[in-house]
Amino acid sequence: MSVEEAKFEYAVNFLLKHELGFVNNKNDPGGPTAYGISLRYLKAAGIDIDGNDTIDIHDIYALDKTRTREIYKTQWWDKYNYTLINSLKIGAKLLDMAVWMGPGRAHKFLQIAINRVQDNPITVDGNLGNKTFIALNGLIDTNKGNELLSEIKNNIEHFIVNLCADNPSLKGFKQGWLKRAGE
Repeated sequence: MSVEEAKFEYAVNFLLKHELGFVNNKNDPGGPTAYGISLRYLKAAGIDIDGNDTIDIHDIYALDKTRTREIYKTQWWDKYNYTLINSLKIGAKLLDMAVWMGPGRAHKFLQIAINRVQDNPITVDGNLGNKTFIALNGLIDTNKGNELLSEIKNNIEHFIVNLCADNPSLKGFKQGWLKRAGE
């Protein structure tokens, strides 16, 4: 197994310990999901799991871990170049966040954390470009990775607290989400 493959395996295993099989909680804005992949996402991405030319709840039922891993690899890991991250823990946390709350928000939280840890701010736009990767890996390579990871987790925790305060129907998820944020 190559280093790149090992990084992905570490990250996807971290993610899949949080994202279980089929879930369809009426209070969860994600709607029907399997292993963290929502029906809404499958429709937006045009991914027909069961191959019947219709993307519906049956595609969520048909989703298994093998196909899930393939989707995470191509649609998240490769698409956003997470393999370029020099820290297994931060790469895994970023994949987890991107699946959980969307890549744009996850990437902004990363950029905000970078700006809190380093002196030279980068643009907070949710796009992972060269400047973000250089700043991110620079912090990791100068032993500030743990501080950065702590800031990322703080950003997620603040988001969850505010989200649940603004949306009382989500309060039942708060403790579980906060636990996940802190891992």
